[in-house]
Amino acid sequence: MSANWEVQALRVTLFPIEATAVSSEWWTDFTGFSPDNENRQPKDAIVVVSGAFEDKLLSLSSGVGRIDLTYQALSPLLQVPLQESQTLPKLTMGSVDTLLETTFSRIAPICARAKAVHRIALGGVFLSPVSSKTEAYLMLKGLLKSVAVQPERMSDLTYRVNWPIRDTAGRVVNRLGTWSSLRTRMGALGLTESPTVLSEDNYVNFESDLNTAPATEVQFQGEEILSELHFLRGVLEENLRLGEVF
Repeated sequence: MSANWEVQALRVTLFPIEATAVSSEWWTDFTGFSPDNENRQPKDAIVVVSGAFEDKLLSLSSGVGRIDLTYQALSPLLQVPLQESQTLPKLTMGSVDTLLETTFSRIAPICARAKAVHRIALGGVFLSPVSSKTEAYLMLKGLLKSVAVQPERMSDLTYRVNWPIRDTAGRVVNRLGTWSSLRTRMGALGLTESPTVLSEDNYVNFESDLNTAPATEVQFQGEEILSELHFLRGVLEENLRLGEVF
């Protein structure tokens, strides 16, 4: 049983050596146009630049010691009472392959602006739609190698493990993954005591956190940053394709 993964959240994180603040220019380098918002909190050294990008909410933020590029789903505005023609909010932002390709085709200017970093991370939350809880556990049985999954008997399974690996230069990369089943229910509040159920869906849930091991000195600079991100992308795609890998 193969998984059809969709993206609920995606994050690229760089840990620069020197104090670095993002700006609207960073966002424009990535998207090709100006952001909707730029918020600054000088006291805490926090900058957040955000806006709609390809039907998603894209944010570029910087704080003490880190730069984050994150995607979140944009929720449609719902009218009350609910109209039949309205689109219900979605948990995901579409195909993982499409969003990764979009991100990595545009990320080079962000890496160049970061200059020198001591850590890099790529993470996200990914959902594979299934028809039932039983199907979710059947899929988990194929994805997990260290757990004897019993679809007919199990419930509330959450499995989290770190299988560290080494990159092409021999540096340690933490390969942290969490697998579980997920059921969502969307309802509308009305005049009755209980909400009206609008949709109920089942998923296999995979949370990935790939990051280079902590270091205080410069580990990546220039094109090395982009190269390491591509390595992390390959590791993520392997987990999405094969499940737990060790």
